[in-house]
Amino acid sequence: MNATWQGKITVTATYIPPVSMKNVMKKMEFNVYENVNEDISSSGFVKPGASSSIMISGTNKTYPSNTLSVSGFSIKKIVFQDTINPYTDAFDVVDFSAEGDNSVLGYYVRNGDSKDITLYIQADGKIKVNPIASGYFCDNGGSYTFEGLESLDTSMVTDMSYMFFNYSQDNLNLDFLDTSKVESMAGFFFECKNLVNLDLSSFDTSKLTDISSICSGCVALTNLNMFSISNVTNMKYAFYNCKLISTAIKITNKNLEYYNHVTDGSAIAPNALITIDYTTETEEIVNQIIKNNNSNSNIVKGSLITN
Repeated sequence: MNATWQGKITVTATYIPPVSMKNVMKKMEFNVYENVNEDISSSGFVKPGASSSIMISGTNKTYPSNTLSVSGFSIKKIVFQDTINPYTDAFDVVDFSAEGDNSVLGYYVRNGDSKDITLYIQADGKIKVNPIASGYFCDNGGSYTFEGLESLDTSMVTDMSYMFFNYSQDNLNLDFLDTSKVESMAGFFFECKNLVNLDLSSFDTSKLTDISSICSGCVALTNLNMFSISNVTNMKYAFYNCKLISTAIKITNKNLEYYNHVTDGSAIAPNALITIDYTTETEEIVNQIIKNNNSNSNIVKGSLITN
């Protein structure tokens, strides 16, 4: 049986976050289901790394009030696991399943004598992600980490906008992502200032239309192996301020509508370079992108695509 983030049983965290694009409380939601022929509400992912207090609501195994308050503690890591293997040293266990049948459990484990907490989320099988996965793994400055992302099933997801917004780590292996239904990756890596290398070439982007600001503000990004953008209609600010970036893209969609500021402030380092291949139908678009670019950016017109 699988589990998905959905508007049923919720786990929330209250905290005082720093100023951010989404300065609101988020929800991490799970639901055990047999079919998904129903309306699924939009949800986001709780931002761990709280420095004040953590409030967990759900079916709590220790506290009859269904609420756990851990003053001064901070979730530093969330580990997803697709097998059930209880942590006997957990100071609390929460049932995240919609059915209340313990099929999705969260184990809160203290890291040694510190007040840092690792949250282990377990299910028997893959955990399905809500179709609206906007902001699920964004970081409000908590410098948290995720492990076991391969235990997630993203085959239902249509919206991955700002999914890793401001994520603080320097690398991400996203080979596990099923992107076959994704329509938006706007701001996917927005302000991920520590990312250096990204290989996105395995992504299925057959439904993808929006990559606006996908890597905007990734100031350390040096090597990007890009996916196909053959159906993209919006790529404004896609590589804004990516000063070190080297990548090659192919613009083949004559219906590309929004391409302003695509490469503003990008590829200004001596060894940085963005090469843009084109078709006869998109050559003028590429010409405009290069014309409107900063004079000190290394953006060049690549090869004519003839097939």
